[in-house]
Amino acid sequence: MIYFLIVGNHGFCNSCSLVFKYHHIHYVVSIKFLGLANPWVIDVKVISDIYLVGGGEYGLSPVGDWCNVYLIDGGDELALIDSGSGLGVSRIIENIVSEGFDPRRIRYLFLTHSHFDHVGGAYFIQKLTNCLVLIHENEADALEKLGEETLIKYSNIGKISPPKVNVRLKGGEEFRVGRHDLRVIHTPGHTSGSICIFMEVDGRKVLFTGDTVFARGRIGWFNTPGSDLNDYRESLRRLLDLRPDVILPGHGTFVLHNAFEHVKLLLDKLNVPWKFVITILD
Repeated sequence: MIYFLIVGNHGFCNSCSLVFKYHHIHYVVSIKFLGLANPWVIDVKVISDIYLVGGGEYGLSPVGDWCNVYLIDGGDELALIDSGSGLGVSRIIENIVSEGFDPRRIRYLFLTHSHFDHVGGAYFIQKLTNCLVLIHENEADALEKLGEETLIKYSNIGKISPPKVNVRLKGGEEFRVGRHDLRVIHTPGHTSGSICIFMEVDGRKVLFTGDTVFARGRIGWFNTPGSDLNDYRESLRRLLDLRPDVILPGHGTFVLHNAFEHVKLLLDKLNVPWKFVITILD
């Protein structure tokens, strides 16, 4: 499979074409943006320099592609957090272009964990942008081999191609994306290699949480390969110590003020006797 990304040659990219070859057949997807002529393109700037560019719950990706995908604008460089299931890659690229960004400036694609709904689009995005794919070392092999920890057997979206993992994270690494510094936090529990990404924007502590923390303290732990409840509790304690102002989760709504209260709510839920947990999942 061969991909090319052709972007309009001007300051504000308002057109691009996705060209790819699959099973000896060439496909071309043309993407054009003419202001209000494309009414389904939604501008979702969450806070300064952070955009929501994918997510079926917001109409930014097709129905069935429920993972939130975030773009970090560092000026001369960009980064993505998660890639969706693969169903919405063209829409993600369209949304990035509609915001005035050249997708070829994406330097990093951070994958918060290896579940198929977060990594299914990574192969295509990597081929289109030549970005580096980063995931925790505990799940790098599972991603490249589509092992059981990806939950691929539960996917109904068809074939998924794994990306090449460029960086195997341990936790604690810091990355520069233009004007922003990002820090990787290893937060096992939901999966063995779950990570959160921490950064500060305009004095606010921002945390991309994947499936580790959701708004309203919804529980992100399931009895699946790689999950561990004790690890999950400990990860939440460390996140609570950060006292994040903003939480940008992998699904659902984000929290833009006093986000640490939602982390505390989740931790409180996990510390009650398990016979009562069924009544407070949401």
